[in-house]
Amino acid sequence: MIFIYFFIIYFFYYFYNKFHEKISTVSNKNINLQNYIEKYSKNKIPKDIDTIIIGSGISGLVTGGLLSLVGKKVLILEKHYLAGGCLHSFIHNNVEHETGVHYVGNISKRQEILDAITDKKIKWNLVGHDNNDIYDVIHINGKSYNLRKGKENFKKQMKQYFPNDTNVIDEYLELVEKVAKMDFLLNIKLIDNNFIYRLLKQIYLLINLDYIKYTYLSTYYIISSMTCNKELIAVLCGQFGNYGLPPKESNFFIHANIVNHYLNGGYYPEGGTSNIADQIIKFICKKGGKVLVSANVEKVLIDNNKCIGVKMKGGYNIYSKNIVSSIGFKNTFNKLIKHEKYSPLVNNFDSSVCLLYVFINLKGKIEDYDIKSSNVWYYEHNDFDTMMKEYYNDYTKPSPIFISSSSAKDLSWNKNSPNNCNVCLLTPVKKEWFEEWDNNKSGKREYGYEELKDYFALKLFICLNKMYPKTLDMENDYIVGSPLTSKFYLNSFEGEAYGLNSDINRLNQTDMLRPKTLIDNFYLTGQDICTLGFTGAFMSGVLTSHSILGYGKLENIIFGKNIFKDNF
Repeated sequence: MIFIYFFIIYFFYYFYNKFHEKISTVSNKNINLQNYIEKYSKNKIPKDIDTIIIGSGISGLVTGGLLSLVGKKVLILEKHYLAGGCLHSFIHNNVEHETGVHYVGNISKRQEILDAITDKKIKWNLVGHDNNDIYDVIHINGKSYNLRKGKENFKKQMKQYFPNDTNVIDEYLELVEKVAKMDFLLNIKLIDNNFIYRLLKQIYLLINLDYIKYTYLSTYYIISSMTCNKELIAVLCGQFGNYGLPPKESNFFIHANIVNHYLNGGYYPEGGTSNIADQIIKFICKKGGKVLVSANVEKVLIDNNKCIGVKMKGGYNIYSKNIVSSIGFKNTFNKLIKHEKYSPLVNNFDSSVCLLYVFINLKGKIEDYDIKSSNVWYYEHNDFDTMMKEYYNDYTKPSPIFISSSSAKDLSWNKNSPNNCNVCLLTPVKKEWFEEWDNNKSGKREYGYEELKDYFALKLFICLNKMYPKTLDMENDYIVGSPLTSKFYLNSFEGEAYGLNSDINRLNQTDMLRPKTLIDNFYLTGQDICTLGFTGAFMSGVLTSHSILGYGKLENIIFGKNIFKDNF
């Protein structure tokens, strides 16, 4: 009996310390946030809420920040116990890892907005600051091709690799810039009058046949019409992991937007991606708003086609003038609302690519391993479509692999964490490979799940060792995230990385993927209503906040009115 009592006390003491260590490790970095982010309970809900925002990813935070900027009281409800969505970071054995945002392009266009809604301005570090401004390295079959910041640098570098295709490279970049400017249909999503919106959309499509051409034709088709050089085509398509579709499946419109987005370099927020969420949350709370975590919204309340509030798990109702969902189109109309116009569309859209993550802890400084801040896109050969087809049929085949290190990108890392660093490895996976464990509880999945994850980890380790030989002697301290991890922690519908798939079907369904919905006082935000990734989600927050504030009226758009012009 004494032995049993001793064992119980030891068990409690051991796990209490483990839990306390984990919580304090997370809290120490965010010590200033303790007065701002609170765990949900009904007695913490503020009165006279103007807008409830479901989800605390960048789209929800930007929406909330801009509404707070003009004096609106915002309540953000986050299901996870950490706020920030893909911006949040986590601690594994005292090493911090980012979860979703690895670099951001064209940051100057976002800086003015960010400065207005952050408690402290975000400082951005150039990706490639230690490597001649190279933001991406495309590594194909043993040879590396560097993508350097700036259009002229990019062209010069590519022409050195492909001296017989100099005219092709010029033509390609001109086309990329031209197509990236075809954003009319994205901008008019703000218009709240459905008739005017559809009229302008049809007029645009009638007079702009190039838009139709570049949204319907594949990336491979367009580039291969310029050159027969397979290696050059592969290098120019080497960033396809940023949107998840290989060259013959992706449309050139999305491809051009991604390439153009990074053409002037990639950037990483100093202090890590969670710093963006932290600073916006502080701003919102100081303006009278509130962010509650572990807040599980069960249902959106609708009365006579008017949204009036949300029902929380446990049965408590919260009422507000406006409701915004930032949790994705499929999650919204599959889990929170059943609507005759929206719900049938859920199955019409494919989800985007699923990713498997390997988060690695390394001892010492990142410089000890010769790992640069530049990202690496690693490919065994230059036929990406064949590679993906063979790999999706047999996961033992070669797959694309992405290598990134926030330790190298963040110039404040060595000051804050001088004795350790990190690497993140990514590869696409099929959700079907993990489906048999979908109904198991997180952390208690049945035999085979951890073994499958470790198989992929070993596969990715081999790639890392090839690119950075000094990692061969590293200790195997790592953690693996599967699509089930993303589904559980990030609440993605099927574990996908980029919301709805960026195919022609999504681009055509612009009528339904807009901030203002057919339900009064109910709005959407997030990458599904705009374009994918951080910037798409960010700009959707700008669109949604302006829509809520009435800037979707045609006269406001014609005269260029916006939050900043009207209030500052």
